[in-house]
Amino acid sequence: MQSYFPKALVIRSFFSVGCLFFPSQLIYANLIMPEMILQTAVMLSVYYLFDYFQTKKQSVLLYYQLSITAALLIKPVFFIFPVLSLILFFILEKKIIYKIKTTVFHIIPAAAIVIVSWINYNHTGYFDYSSIQQKLMINYTARYSAAYNIGDEKALQQIDSIRTIAARLSSYPEKAKFIQSGAASIIQQNAGAYIMLSLKGILNFFIDHSRYDIDSFMGNQPLENQDGWKESYRKEGMKGIISYLSSVNLIYYFYLLICMLVNIFLLYGLIRFGFISQIPIHYRLIFLSFIFYVALLTGMTGSSRFR
Repeated sequence: MQSYFPKALVIRSFFSVGCLFFPSQLIYANLIMPEMILQTAVMLSVYYLFDYFQTKKQSVLLYYQLSITAALLIKPVFFIFPVLSLILFFILEKKIIYKIKTTVFHIIPAAAIVIVSWINYNHTGYFDYSSIQQKLMINYTARYSAAYNIGDEKALQQIDSIRTIAARLSSYPEKAKFIQSGAASIIQQNAGAYIMLSLKGILNFFIDHSRYDIDSFMGNQPLENQDGWKESYRKEGMKGIISYLSSVNLIYYFYLLICMLVNIFLLYGLIRFGFISQIPIHYRLIFLSFIFYVALLTGMTGSSRFR
């Protein structure tokens, strides 16, 4: 027991120091937002999934499905995950009887999605799980894709035009369908920008230093299109970089740099983890499926708070 406690103290100290370089984790743990509750549901899902593949207990599989259901009810970002989960189970399960049981248990999150969509239909006349996807599509995905090619001002004009026409429509289903089709049309017209920005957002998901979260938490509204050192160099060369550095808090930026380096190191470790053959493939797939699902669904916004 005497040898255990010093070791436990070192481990706790290690993770405590590590949290210093994950500001979004500390910030969202102190805000009235569902991020930490979602995190709990996701971690429980991973835990029960590991336990299921070790024990094959049906009760554990039930707990896994309930955790996934909780996650998608907390944040709509997880509402597509049951489909991926079902595919993953069909790949990993060896016996047909387990495949059948897996399908039956996957009815639980699917039922939750249908029930919520039905409730929304009774209130709005539109069978949809959540309106947040529509808002993200028009406000971020379509806007940023267009802005990359024609500039933010013209992109906003296109978005405002869609909203203006939608506002004249008589019913909510008509408005929702028009906004979705309009946003999809903008994305198709700027497909190259959409793909590039989505890939950039996925990378940013893994290495983002959480500056936006820090500035917002401290009461400083971050500027969406604020020039960085690259833009300053493009405009004025070395003089621009010197001018830029003289206008910023170097200690703060040094901290953000450390946060980014820590994230890059962890991304390298994640890639290494994916190729460790000594770890059973289904364990690696479980981890990677959860992580890359969130990264892909976060898309071009690259939100570090989900990491």
